[in-house]
Amino acid sequence: LREAIAAHVNQTRGVICDANQVIVLTSSQQALQLIATLLLDSGDSVWMEEPGYAGARNAFISAGAALTPVAVDGDGLRAEPSLPDPRLIYLTPSHQYPTGAALSLARRLALLTLAEKQQAWI
Repeated sequence: LREAIAAHVNQTRGVICDANQVIVLTSSQQALQLIATLLLDSGDSVWMEEPGYAGARNAFISAGAALTPVAVDGDGLRAEPSLPDPRLIYLTPSHQYPTGAALSLARRLALLTLAEKQQAWI
């Protein structure tokens, strides 16, 4: 299964990986909990879309994260300079839940630049 997933994401998403880099979990909630546990320390700032997915919110809170709600408009998450530096940015760029907005290219690029500068995870 992991080999098939690695081949699929390589072909359809341009992600270069092998089966040893693929983790198969039972649910998206389990994946979010694992991400929160591995990537966050208590008190780390996590930007979350507002409104956003409550399951992700719960996973990050259980890891001790400090959640920062970030407004969403027709172009997706609206990062403002006044927000605290993030350790992790959780968003749904292709089809924001629950609004359905898609993150614009300009905002995608700005978030990638910010994440690189802050050494944050997206």
